[in-house]
Amino acid sequence: GLERIGQSAFLGCKLITRLTLPNTVSRIGDHSFENCTGLRSLVVEENANAEFQVKMGESAFSGCTSLAEINLPSNLKSMGGRAFSGCTSLRAVTLPEGVESIGHFAFSGCTALQNLTLPESVVELGGCLIENTAVRNIRIPKNVAVCAFAPGNGGYNGTLANCGTLKTVVFEEGITEIPAYICASHDYESQV
Repeated sequence: GLERIGQSAFLGCKLITRLTLPNTVSRIGDHSFENCTGLRSLVVEENANAEFQVKMGESAFSGCTSLAEINLPSNLKSMGGRAFSGCTSLRAVTLPEGVESIGHFAFSGCTALQNLTLPESVVELGGCLIENTAVRNIRIPKNVAVCAFAPGNGGYNGTLANCGTLKTVVFEEGITEIPAYICASHDYESQV
């Protein structure tokens, strides 16, 4: 069966409205569905094999402005930077248990996004994860150990930087250390 979607394979294909990827796909390449502005629904099917892993590349679904529904499998291990950036129709995202790493700007510019639920399995979060979204509250799972800073402007923009609507950050009970850079901001006042 189908195992990989190549880099930029469907870049800018505006007429795709629904996408279901079979449970044999282990790699969704960089920019593979970027700017598919007609895409409304995404399903990546679950693979029953516990050893199977799915990796999503940089900007895989970036700019899919009609995307309102995503269903991701627990086999998803990593999401590249800007994976869903600019998906302005996303309102709520619950990432499945199994995701360990989320790249820089993954949901940046998802202006309708009000709710992002991070799984217990996540250990690494990129910078500016939810910048320019409508997220008001977020829970940081206790296993998060690394919060990278996003490059740019010669400064340090941490995971929660530039989210003007963010009012509450809850660090899950059991966390032993607040990760470096999590709320760091460089060229603007932190909103937390």
